Amino acid sequence: MSWWVVNGVNYLGGIVGDAENPAVICDEWIIAMLHRYPESREDFNAVVPTMLAEEQDRLTTLIEKNPSVNLTLVDARVVSDYVQSKHNRAGVRTQIPKPRN
Repeated sequence: MSWWVVNGVNYLGGIVGDAENPAVICDEWIIAMLHRYPESREDFNAVVPTMLAEEQDRLTTLIEKNPSVNLTLVDARVVSDYVQSKHNRAGVRTQIPKPRN
């Protein structure tokens, strides 16, 4: 199963502004998926060469404008959970007052 082709529909297909071959999903969604899911990048690289030349140009330009898609972004909740986990494992240290004589 491909990340981008489901039930015979290529979700990377189409061209923005073309009435006869409209884009199936917007560029922002493509970039978001490429950022979040490394598997989507692998499938993206496999599917794009099989597409029409105009569609390949659209996607190639999209990647050139967004070179950070090769970096995996971590969800903010995952980072927050990691920080909280470190705080929980750190333990509690208190200064015990010395008894008075």
